[in-house]
Amino acid sequence: SLGQKLGPSKVMTYSTKRAVVLGAGASCSYTDSPTGQRPPLANQIIPTYFNLDISENRFVLVGNIVNFIRDTKGIPPEEFSSWRDDIERFLTEIDQEIVSLAPRLKGRKLREEEFKKIALLQGAYNQLIFLFASILNEIQNGPVSIPYALLANELKSGDTCITFNWDTLLDRALASTGTWSPVNGYAIKPEAIFDDGWQSAENIQSSLNGPQYLKLHGSTNWLTPYHFIDLSTGKNRTLSGYAINKLFVYHKATTRYQTYENRYWGPYEPFSYCYYPPDLPCERDDTPTDYIGARIVCAPDLPEHAKITIGEKSVFSMPLIVPPVRDKQYLRYGKIFSDLWGKASHSLLECEELFIIGYSFPQTDYVAKDLFQESLKKNRNLEKVTIWNPSPTNLEKLFMDDFGIDKSKIYIRAEKFDPLKQPASRILF
Repeated sequence: SLGQKLGPSKVMTYSTKRAVVLGAGASCSYTDSPTGQRPPLANQIIPTYFNLDISENRFVLVGNIVNFIRDTKGIPPEEFSSWRDDIERFLTEIDQEIVSLAPRLKGRKLREEEFKKIALLQGAYNQLIFLFASILNEIQNGPVSIPYALLANELKSGDTCITFNWDTLLDRALASTGTWSPVNGYAIKPEAIFDDGWQSAENIQSSLNGPQYLKLHGSTNWLTPYHFIDLSTGKNRTLSGYAINKLFVYHKATTRYQTYENRYWGPYEPFSYCYYPPDLPCERDDTPTDYIGARIVCAPDLPEHAKITIGEKSVFSMPLIVPPVRDKQYLRYGKIFSDLWGKASHSLLECEELFIIGYSFPQTDYVAKDLFQESLKKNRNLEKVTIWNPSPTNLEKLFMDDFGIDKSKIYIRAEKFDPLKQPASRILF
């Protein structure tokens, strides 16, 4: 048998030191989206996109993705909707090619076809970041998730939630309890919070004392200046010259906000926004003295966007999410992720009860595996590990063989995360 089977009638005393780890399998429990879609797993990204209205929206950009798949997979644009590759493997391929070509770009040693390729690679990479966030924003733009609301109501100030998900379903559920706030609930101080306009986090006080919520791969509502590989230097840079080591948090918008090319549409529920997030509350400083910044947008088939912008000061933003590639660029964002991972390590080292809900340690998350291994092997307080997963066999083996957890401490719930099956039962037991 797989560990010890827990039934709803078994009652156990729970500790104040609890760590709850959430993966994509937990968010898939959300079934109330007006879109009729659930947050997708890695191999469901593109099919889910074509089931959403944004697939018909010309302001949602996928051109570089389509062209790259055409050039590398031989799939013509008109058949893009039939593409079913694993997005994690695909994005890792893009990332590795960018990494291999960037040094040659710095040394100005790229051939013409390689230069064109890295430009296409970078475009596809950034469009995928926006597309991931947009798909999740469309799906989570509905009622508060009941499964997550049930979980949020059981969490206390001494608990820690650790997630590798980008969606904000739990964020919204936590906020609905009235005990958690995005101002201080992410365990990292943001530069500013967007709540119908940007407000400096220094000027916002929050006395709420909910659970610590650690989003180790970022979040769709975390924003950073738009950045890319500079094709003249091979270095990562922003359009604004503004550093990307600051965290900007989007909470909600009930009115139109300023964004790229004024392409706002809405409204959206809290923690969600349209494809284009709001511009950041800082001015561009990338234009050298005695120069004037200019931007030319040419689109013969879209006359309203064939224009020249001079002296623009807006700092365009993009979602601060760490994409599912093998070599994740955590250090790109300064200390944001090192601080979060440090807090996660401490939580796993000190917890007395650990819940793994819908997380299966994907191959591209080898850093996460190292985190658990290093922390849990040193944990002398751990009494119980509950694995909530429909296919728990490999996970149980991982916890015993790699993390050093005795089988007697492992409890299995071999099913999908669905608290509504037994709504009267406690989730964290």
